[in-house]
Amino acid sequence: MFIKLHSWKIPSHLWIAATGWLSRILIGLVQLVSIPVFYQKLGLHDFAVFTVITGLVAWYSLLDLGIGTALQNFISEYRVQEKKSAALITAVIPLLVLLIFGIAILIALLGGTLKTWLFSHLPNNLTVENFDIILFLYCTNFVFLIGNKVLFAYHKGFWGYAYQLMGYIILLILMCIIHFFHVSLDLSKALYYWIIPLFLSSMVMMVHAFKISDAKLQNFNWNTVFYKQLMLRAMKFWLVAFSANGVLAIDYLVIVKLLSAQDIIAYNIVNKIFMMMLFIYAAVLSALWPVLAEHYARRTVQNYMIAERELKRSIIGGIIYMLFATLCLVLLRNFITEIFRVHQAIALSIMLLLSFGFYGCLRVFIDTYTTALQARNQMRLFIWLTPLQAIVAIPAMIYLAKFGLIGVMSALILSFVVLPLWIIPSAHYRNLGFLKHV
Repeated sequence: MFIKLHSWKIPSHLWIAATGWLSRILIGLVQLVSIPVFYQKLGLHDFAVFTVITGLVAWYSLLDLGIGTALQNFISEYRVQEKKSAALITAVIPLLVLLIFGIAILIALLGGTLKTWLFSHLPNNLTVENFDIILFLYCTNFVFLIGNKVLFAYHKGFWGYAYQLMGYIILLILMCIIHFFHVSLDLSKALYYWIIPLFLSSMVMMVHAFKISDAKLQNFNWNTVFYKQLMLRAMKFWLVAFSANGVLAIDYLVIVKLLSAQDIIAYNIVNKIFMMMLFIYAAVLSALWPVLAEHYARRTVQNYMIAERELKRSIIGGIIYMLFATLCLVLLRNFITEIFRVHQAIALSIMLLLSFGFYGCLRVFIDTYTTALQARNQMRLFIWLTPLQAIVAIPAMIYLAKFGLIGVMSALILSFVVLPLWIIPSAHYRNLGFLKHV
């Protein structure tokens, strides 16, 4: 669990997190660079459509049905029990093939209806055929990202970050070619240029994860008991993710229906900046998850105390980081719109940035305790909590959207303050009552 560096002992999950920080920063920068490149090429309305399609990733990610997260925890448990986990990977491959076929059928049936519903208020020249193909590539990309969960379970998460970074580097090269060689671009081409490098890097990542596990397809055996356990656990994670999307991913669905193209682009800019900040912190939590899972699986007071110290250290560091970053953004807000070359059409208000900053601090606090509970497979709380939070968030966001982007953010913050802010930490300490005063 520790890597030795001279006389210091550095937890291995921090090495993975450091790789994640570098990867997330570079990926975030590529996403930010894409704004002026594609905005200049596509114009206001087409770029707003581009923003929505690329901003719905949380909904695309649901198509893995929770299998990745459930599989990651299974592998961690097998490692603690010193069992070989290759058979788990072998058993999952046929499920993923069936899943990809199911996605293709679903999109073929519903893609046109979805496109019409999403963009009824935004004029665009994207054909239904291109929309269906792009949607399939996005959804299948997240099926292949199950490989990332496998790599983390084997404490090889730095490879997962490396492959994701590779896709964005290819994307950056394409954007440089588009910009410096004045390549003409329409909405369909822009979307293909965006998703294809990410899709290919995820596919390679899945192959690598398969090899690391030493899984052999010729050793495949149908294991009804395992499939039942896997899917029962996976559906719990999926239900939580689906309900969470009613809170965390409802924003783009609301703004595309109720707000202007200018508001959509302004929200996209600030959201990308803050998501990059949260992704950097999420890199810590992703690396910490299997470490916590192994500490909790050992079921000793000493291991539980170590896990508790890691949680508190992560929360304090995360909040300080979020406050400092928010202050920098407030001071540099005019420079941000100029560097993205949208200053003539878009303005970023101080209140919008402060509301995002407060939201970021809430997420640091809540997500850390959520990771601790999920690492112990304690999902029952989220099965009822996240739907309740969505019940608060959705009507609040639809109603408050009439006040613009501040209203959207107020609804999002309200949904976290009313329920998860106190319920999730309470649930954590209720299960670890003897550590409450440590």
